[in-house]
Amino acid sequence: MKGEINIMNKRTLDIAIMSIMLFVSTLIPSILNWSVGGAAAVAVCACVISGIYLISTSSKEKEDKTVQIKEEVNDDPTNEIKHEDEDIIHFDENNIINSDEIKTLAESQEKSMHSINESLLKVNDNVTKIESEVKELDNVCTKASDDSMKLAEAICKTMYLVSVGSENMTNMDTSIKKIGEANTQLDESIKAANNSTKEAIDIIHLIGSIATQTNLLALNAAIEAARAGEAGKGFSVVASEIRKLADDVKNAVNSVDAIINDITAAIEMITSNANESGELIKESITNVSTTEETFQSIVTEVGEIDGNANIIAELSTSCQNLSSAVSGMTSEQLNFVNNTLDELKNALNINKDIINEL
Repeated sequence: MKGEINIMNKRTLDIAIMSIMLFVSTLIPSILNWSVGGAAAVAVCACVISGIYLISTSSKEKEDKTVQIKEEVNDDPTNEIKHEDEDIIHFDENNIINSDEIKTLAESQEKSMHSINESLLKVNDNVTKIESEVKELDNVCTKASDDSMKLAEAICKTMYLVSVGSENMTNMDTSIKKIGEANTQLDESIKAANNSTKEAIDIIHLIGSIATQTNLLALNAAIEAARAGEAGKGFSVVASEIRKLADDVKNAVNSVDAIINDITAAIEMITSNANESGELIKESITNVSTTEETFQSIVTEVGEIDGNANIIAELSTSCQNLSSAVSGMTSEQLNFVNNTLDELKNALNINKDIINEL
């Protein structure tokens, strides 16, 4: 009876130890915030250790009981055999109960490992999906990097063309301003010529008026010479010559007046054209200034675009580095999960062997 009590105490102790091991195997990962793979590794180790421990303790109990029976038979081969037979029967019953409990715990552990196996398979699928998405992200980053390089080249060409255009517009603005100054001087010269022409017309008109008056005086002198008779004949000839000279002057004045009128009309036309040219030059100066400001704005905006392109290039590089890092992590996780699955399969086989032995 004392041996039976010891066996019961031993069985209770074994079950308690195994329960503590299983409890610790589930508690450690949650405390340390381990992943599913870490939890699986702990569960596998706990299952293997508990199975080996139970098999060893069960075998040891059988050996201890056999030795005890042999000793008691040697000491009292008559009276104790009956009691030992009863102890053996109780031991076998307790051993069967113990084996059933161990088998139940092993089957429960097997279910837990199957559940962990399914979780690891899901993790494996998710890691594979992540790896595929990372590859796609890497392709996108590579394309963005190539596009940013092409954009940078286009920006450099644009900056060069804009710089050349801005310089040309500056030169054009300078040239147009010089043309405007020359046109202003021409306009002033035309105004001066117009004023001189007006003065010449006034002088011609004065000469014409003098010629007309001279003609009248010559006519009066001829009349007076005719009245004087023979004494006035010489004076009459002079008066006739003066009248002829006055007529010639008048004709010349009329011709000069016509020429001056033509010159005046030409000057007025030149003045009108010069005024129009002045207005066009002013508009050109305004347009050139506006265009130059536009070029400067383009230079500023292109500079901002260039800065954004550099940022995009840096982001593309960071994206590629991140993609490489994540790709390496996913590869390591896949290897870890696959290794854990292999270990879990081995543990399941060991667990099945334990159940079969029980």
